[in-house]
Amino acid sequence: MHARYPVLLLLSLLPLTLVQAADSKVYRVVDARGNVVFTDVPPADKTQAERAEVTLTPTNTYQTAGGKRAEDGRELWIVDEDGTAQAPAFVPYTTLAITSPATDTALRENTGSVSVSVDIQPALKPEHRLRLSLDGTPAALSTSAAFVLENVDRGSHSIQVEVVNDAGESLQQSAPVTFHLQRYHKPAPAPRLPGNPGKKTPSPT
Repeated sequence: MHARYPVLLLLSLLPLTLVQAADSKVYRVVDARGNVVFTDVPPADKTQAERAEVTLTPTNTYQTAGGKRAEDGRELWIVDEDGTAQAPAFVPYTTLAITSPATDTALRENTGSVSVSVDIQPALKPEHRLRLSLDGTPAALSTSAAFVLENVDRGSHSIQVEVVNDAGESLQQSAPVTFHLQRYHKPAPAPRLPGNPGKKTPSPT
């Protein structure tokens, strides 16, 4: 823990050092052997020295990741090497799972409606959406962690939720959940014979 303080002190003094170096005079001196030497110390014989212009350039540049922070509170930075803006880094959610229905659950719903609940931690960010897929096909898109699938056929189905960005690109996926839907099929009543309301038309065999 104590090792941080000298480093922080050096970093805080770095801008001051650069400013002082930029403002100080730099001399170009040629020695007896013809070697060119740059120094900020005025030579004894100033007639053999000339003032040189030295320009300090930054070693690299960086930009913030849109003010985003990691889970431990650290701010994310993007190194910009070619001068072009880069997309903010995606930090995966710590929890993304379907909590209802539970896997391998048997549901009985004659209307075919299936409610799906999602647990996502931390809360969904404004630039993200939740997309629910049914049997590998996108079925719903929402900013809420609750979905309702309508008129699902009876039988076994697989659902999965994923986090997508505004462009619809998948960023993170949950584990798939399989459920089994049971729907009671009530046959239509047999039509009655014309003129005889009490007699029904025989059902075909």
